[in-house]
Order: sequence, then C-alpha cells, then structure tokens
Amino acid sequence: SNIVKNLLNVAQLETQGFHVSLEEFNLSELVSDVIATFRLQMEKEAIALREDILPEVTVFADRFLIERVVTNYLNNAIVHIGEPKEIRVSLCQTEDGAYLGVYNATPKVLDREKIWTSFYKSDDSQGNGLGLSIVKAIMDAHKKEYGFRYLDDGVEFFIKL
Repeated sequence: SNIVKNLLNVAQLETQGFHVSLEEFNLSELVSDVIATFRLQMEKEAIALREDILPEVTVFADRFLIERVVTNYLNNAIVHIGEPKEIRVSLCQTEDGAYLGVYNATPKVLDREKIWTSFYKSDDSQGNGLGLSIVKAIMDAHKKEYGFRYLDDGVEFFIKL
C-alpha cells in the first residue's frame, strides 16, 4: 500500500495542474521536528547526529511537501549509512533564501542521471526507489534547486528554497 500511495503522490506532483500551497513558515522548526521523529531509530542504530541548524530560518513554500523532502532525505541517510555512522544536518540562511543539507558517510558513487528516477535502486538498496523521485517532483513543483554533492567520504543531499 505504501508503494501505491507513493506512486500516486509522484503522479499527482508531476501533473501539470498540481497546486503547491505556498506559505511562510519556520524551516528550522520543521527540520528539528523531522529529526525528532528519527532520533530513537538513530540511537538504536548507533548513528551519531550532528546538527548545524540556524534558528529562525523562514521560507515561503509548501510546508507539507517540504516536510516530505526532509523526511525522505533523512530516511535515505539512515538507510544508506556507511562508516563512520554519522549524519550531519545543516540549515542556513543564504543571500537568496535557505540551504538545507543532509550528509552521510557512504562509499557509493551515485548515478547522477538515474538517481532521481522512479524505481531506481542501486544493487544493494532497500526501499522501493521512489523517495528521491518524490523529492524531484516536489522541488520541480516549487521551481527550486535540489541535488547532491560529494563531501569528504560521503554525500550531501540538498535543497535550496
């Protein structure tokens, strides 16, 4: 049922007539709330969490959809964690908005072309391969930048709002 629900979400988001409900909200609070939902899981899996979240970062976007993006990025970081078991979440104000990054150590080299495609999974990947395609659809609906970059021994997925 989760796969069907996610497929419907992707289809809805990719539809030309999809409406994004824009509002101003505190992204710092939203990110902290999403982190709180994963905190117990990270403790159980002995994952160190480093937060660098600037308080009072406000954005103008669809709060519900951006929460989904943050949730998908954080979940992916946990599922695909390498050594050392560390996740870093950073949020800062930029000249033209906000930058949110979710980093995890991983030895994997990601396929820049396929990673945002529905059902794409690396050989050893868990899940259904829809999380990042949902991120793509949400960020495309907002007409905002998203992506990933390699840092140190890992990868940081980001959005710019």
